[in-house]
Amino acid sequence: MTDKPKARLDTIETTDRMTLLMDYYGELLTARQLTLMQAYYHDNLSLSEIAESDEITRQAVRDVLVRSGSALEDYEAKIGFIARNDELQAIAHGIEAHLFELNELNQKRFRSKEVLDLCNKIYELLGVVKGNSTAQSADLPATAPQDAQSVDLSATAPQDAQSTDAPQDAVVTFKTEVINVET
Repeated sequence: MTDKPKARLDTIETTDRMTLLMDYYGELLTARQLTLMQAYYHDNLSLSEIAESDEITRQAVRDVLVRSGSALEDYEAKIGFIARNDELQAIAHGIEAHLFELNELNQKRFRSKEVLDLCNKIYELLGVVKGNSTAQSADLPATAPQDAQSVDLSATAPQDAQSTDAPQDAVVTFKTEVINVET
C-alpha cells in the first residue's frame, strides 16, 4: 500500500487557487468549512493559530482545509464557472485586439462616424464582459498595441472628453477625423 502524498496548503499557487474557488463556490461549503478556509487563506492564520482559537488539533484543521479544498475543486470540475470565465476573458481580449485594428483601419481608409460609434459601443460592451461595469474614457492609440491583452485602458487618464459633463467612467472614445465624402 503506497502512501498518498500530502496536499501542500502553503504555496502561493494553492492560496491563489483556493481564494478564487472560495470566491466562486465558498457559499456551497458548510459554515465551519468556510470559516476555517477564510481564516487560513484570507486571514493568513497558521494551522496552530486556527487550532488554538477553535480548540481543535492542527491535524483536524488541516483535514478540514484539505477536504474543503477538494470539495471546491469538485464543484469547479462539475460546474466550471472559473474555466468558462477564463474562456470569456480570452475571447474578450481577442475582440479588443480586433477592435483596435478596426479603429485603425477606419482612421486610415474610411473615416466613418458610424464605424467610430460602433467601435465605441462595442468597447463599452466589452468592458461589461471583462468585468468592468463601464469602460473608462481615454484617448487610445491610433494603432493596435503590440500585445492588446496587456493593455490596461482603465489606467489611462482622460485627455479630451467629448463633453465637459461626461462622467469619468464613460466609454473609451476612439479618436478619428470624420470626413464627409460626396458621391
